[in-house]
Amino acid sequence: MSSVSELVGDGRCAQLQQVVDCAAGRFVCFTRCTAAAWSISVTDGVDVWIWQAGQEELDAHRDVAELSSFEAYFSRFRTAFLAGEVSISGTGHRLQCTLGKGSSTLTYDLYEATASERKEDLKHILFRLADKVTELDLKLADSTNRLDTLRQNHPERQVGAKGGAGFDLDMQRNRGPAAKVRRKEGYSILNPESKRVKAPRGVHFDEEDSS
Repeated sequence: MSSVSELVGDGRCAQLQQVVDCAAGRFVCFTRCTAAAWSISVTDGVDVWIWQAGQEELDAHRDVAELSSFEAYFSRFRTAFLAGEVSISGTGHRLQCTLGKGSSTLTYDLYEATASERKEDLKHILFRLADKVTELDLKLADSTNRLDTLRQNHPERQVGAKGGAGFDLDMQRNRGPAAKVRRKEGYSILNPESKRVKAPRGVHFDEEDSS
């Protein structure tokens, strides 16, 4: 049978985090996993509440949710978590964390962490979020460098500066009004290359005096 870390890893639920705004306050909800257990933690920045489960507890919780496989279980959890369908209720030593809506919910009863657990969890999420911000900054810097390179290689297009076809519009504006084409006298308007053919007027006879 797969270990807890393998099950959670396959379900891509080992390192999730979400900010939760609800009636009980503002919290950060996050998951973490060790070789023996998977945990859900909630913190308001000062206190921490935890739900932790090993293999047997996960089996029991999956049965309560009436899901036939861990794949379905973690899929429901991940989908609801990433969609922001996370609510937290309760105060004091106990909190309840609910994921999902309607009949497809998962509920977890969290206990207040001990001093050592609180210290460890706050340190863990602090450095995880710091690593995430650093990673995003590096990706942003790389994208900016790529964009600058494109601008240098194609200065006439001003890639990204004005967006899309902005440079085409500017070129058209700088050209000024189009010069008016003069039609040659005697040529057709519809077909400028051909002369107009005058309609025949018949034969004209000069009138002679009958006298």
